[in-house]
Amino acid sequence: MLSEGSYAKHRKRMVQRLMEAGGRVEQWLKRCGCELPMGYEGGMFIWARLPPGVNGERLAQAALKQGMVLAPGALFGYDPAQRDSMRFNVAHTDEPQVQRLFETLLRNAG
Repeated sequence: MLSEGSYAKHRKRMVQRLMEAGGRVEQWLKRCGCELPMGYEGGMFIWARLPPGVNGERLAQAALKQGMVLAPGALFGYDPAQRDSMRFNVAHTDEPQVQRLFETLLRNAG
């Protein structure tokens, strides 16, 4: 696999798919009213600031009751400014059922 170059081709395809998914997730988050202070430049995660008045920790608790695991910013350090942020896994979030549930949770949080 390595000597034939198929790994490099596979890796290139996977990076391209991840970039495409990241672009879709970035646009969806913006439509949900989230801000992306850093934008998406690639990688497995996107950081977003939740809409005004939405607490990431409370949203994550509500999501867990529905079987969805979210990663509020407060998990990554104690900074009160992180309470309104969330880290999203690009591949996981690029699924319609995940997006629908998150949208419902977001509506109920406001």
